[in-house]
Amino acid sequence: MADWPGTYERIVLAVGHPAAIKMVAQYGGTPLYLPMSIPKDHALAQLIGHDKASDLVEEFGYGSLIIPLGVEETYSKKRRQIAALLQNEQSHSAIAHDLKVHVRTVERVAARLRNPSSDTRQSSLFD
Repeated sequence: MADWPGTYERIVLAVGHPAAIKMVAQYGGTPLYLPMSIPKDHALAQLIGHDKASDLVEEFGYGSLIIPLGVEETYSKKRRQIAALLQNEQSHSAIAHDLKVHVRTVERVAARLRNPSSDTRQSSLFD
């Protein structure tokens, strides 16, 4: 299995990677209430299928489950989308709202675009 954060890995094990990606896209970063028994018309059942939604309840139990924001592939995609929207001169708040990310994430991407050397996620080859 890939090196995924704990909760995300448990979700993948319960419902599979394609369904987990759908859940992150729809609910990432927010709590999702899991009822004791998932009705067929429940939003989660509509999104990933009733059987998979029931498997999720079996894995985590009923109650509130905070869905992780995603994995690195999702973050990379979001950063590219943010950069494209910044080029169109949309406001930081509008981008954050449209892409369902924190405004600080948009601000960090904007800062890296203005000054690529400010990106401290990777050390320089010559340090």
